[in-house]
Amino acid sequence: MKGVTIKLLNNLPYGSRLFVDGKETRVKRNKRGVSEVFVGTENDTAEIRIVNIFDGQLQFWKWFLITFVCWIISVFGLFDSVSNGKGRTVDLNLGVKTAEDAFLALKFNAYRNDKPAAAITETNTEINEVSNRYYTDKRAKKRNKFYKIWRIFSVVAAAIVLIVIISARS
Repeated sequence: MKGVTIKLLNNLPYGSRLFVDGKETRVKRNKRGVSEVFVGTENDTAEIRIVNIFDGQLQFWKWFLITFVCWIISVFGLFDSVSNGKGRTVDLNLGVKTAEDAFLALKFNAYRNDKPAAAITETNTEINEVSNRYYTDKRAKKRNKFYKIWRIFSVVAAAIVLIVIISARS
């Protein structure tokens, strides 16, 4: 069967997902701590994409609704974790020629804005690099700042309400 074996020499960047021909693929670590997956396809080339998908990229009202529900569930933001607070995003898109023994090894670099996200360390097939970069998603970063202000405001408001309730009972 035609396909490609993808080997990741270190972890995917935080919040990233691997898609092969438009379908999300799970990557499992082996005993040596290296992530590896074989993806079979009938096409002559496989499109490999590694991208960040997070709620900061949604339309504002959808993002606000999801964030508000999570804020309530997390006891008004006290137990909420903010994911990808700096808006760091990876965009890696490769066209890989498939064969029965096609092999591709990727090593992800440390985050640097507008620098290559990954280096191809080993391969035995043709690779067409469409995009390979890290960048800062300005919309996600701006929304995270808004959410931080919202969390601070809500904690202060909850403390004031609690003080008023306690002082009213006394």
